[in-house]
Amino acid sequence: MSFLTNFVQDLNVLYHLVKPIEGSNHQERLENFYQGQAQSYDRFRQRLLQGREELYQELMQDPGNIWLDLGGGTGANLESIDDKISKLQKLYIVDLCPSLLAIAQERIASKRWSNVETVEADVTQFTPPEQVVDMVTFSYSLPMIPEDRKSVF
Repeated sequence: MSFLTNFVQDLNVLYHLVKPIEGSNHQERLENFYQGQAQSYDRFRQRLLQGREELYQELMQDPGNIWLDLGGGTGANLESIDDKISKLQKLYIVDLCPSLLAIAQERIASKRWSNVETVEADVTQFTPPEQVVDMVTFSYSLPMIPEDRKSVF
């Protein structure tokens, strides 16, 4: 990508970070916040939010686990452990934002991760079919959860 393209995409993301967020419910507000920046989200956040790759490498020690990535958005966190994904029993990327999950679904298909599933749901309401999981991550998504719902955790 050219410098100008990157610069324009960064400006777009920054605009969405400061513009008023509209919507009649939490899902609409999240979608309005992320939809316009979804295509540039991963590249921008990789520079902004440090430590993901190291964290996920450390977490991927036990094969056969069931993992919930709450607020997992585009699934970009999984790129750094691509070679270990197949060792999981199941991985759920749970997010309320359809535009981010659409990118996750493209990523899952292109990587052929047959054990990874996206779930459009409120992270405070989702229970996996297995009822029990081995690992839960919040990839910088906890601040996006309304205060009145955080008591669930």
